[in-house]
Amino acid sequence: MGLISDRDFYNQIKGGSYGKLYLLYGEEAYQKGLYRERLVNRIVPDEFKTFNLTKISGKGFSAKVLADEIERLPVFSDKRVTEITDLKPSQLSDSAFKELEELFSDIPESSVIVFYQQTEELSPKERKTDKKFIELINKYGFTVDFSLKDEAWLTKYLISALSKEKIDIENSAARWVVENSSGEIAFINNEINKLISYNKNGKITQKDVEEVCSKSVDASRYDLAKFVVAKNVEKALKELDNLLFMKVKPMQILTAISSSFFDMYIVLAADTAKKTDKDIIADFAGYKNRGFVLSNARRSLSRYSRKEIESALSLISHAEEELKGGKSEDRLILEKLIVRIIKGTEND
Repeated sequence: MGLISDRDFYNQIKGGSYGKLYLLYGEEAYQKGLYRERLVNRIVPDEFKTFNLTKISGKGFSAKVLADEIERLPVFSDKRVTEITDLKPSQLSDSAFKELEELFSDIPESSVIVFYQQTEELSPKERKTDKKFIELINKYGFTVDFSLKDEAWLTKYLISALSKEKIDIENSAARWVVENSSGEIAFINNEINKLISYNKNGKITQKDVEEVCSKSVDASRYDLAKFVVAKNVEKALKELDNLLFMKVKPMQILTAISSSFFDMYIVLAADTAKKTDKDIIADFAGYKNRGFVLSNARRSLSRYSRKEIESALSLISHAEEELKGGKSEDRLILEKLIVRIIKGTEND
């Protein structure tokens, strides 16, 4: 028992060899929801869900209520499911943790407990109670962390999905769709449906995807940061206009720029300490399955000295204070920031 991959979880569901206790969490919402549904449907057929599926809100969660539920016998079925949605471990007292451990150590054979973090995410590296809760589940059951897939996985997924519809897509075109996505499977599925509807001759080109597919807000923010790092004033200001037109909040735009320089600083500090990208990923959970971000940051270091990176971060911090102060127009603050970073100028 313990942490298992989404593939192992899928195999458990498919083979019917599931456990008594699960915790499903992570950023990849589509896959997390899909597998949760498959697990429940595998255990409890639709016609018996009224009797054999109980849903409990994590808000105001009580271990006693859960204990009462799992003691109930299934109706016309071998097992019943009790699902707890969006529990906040930080709200659990020490005594509640003890009650849960006693409960988990003796779950009836007829019960399966599923903790489903639909919107309430867990941060075991940042919150001790989240870590404690995950460790408790791992002791008696299984946890599945549905993290975002990397670009290679999503590209392969897109190509495979189109192939099933007898549609070929150029590798460069597939990569374009993924690179301009939010990194979520749901977004990629939406683009796949567009391409299937658009396709007329069984072949999708780079021109086709640029005409049909969308750029996510995240992708546009990434492009802005990329242009700033590349010191391209014209393209950076044009992308800023695009983001403001899409009504993206100025602080979100600032965060994208900040992240790029923070990534460079992290890589620079790691290189100085003789640390590898694997070490960075181990220390910073946000880089999991996003190793390409570190590779991009390392390439960008050729354009900036340590002093310039530190200056950029200082300028960004000053811009954040200005945005929060609300004394100047947001557009002007961001435009000045972009030009100052690229031109290497200091604050007035």
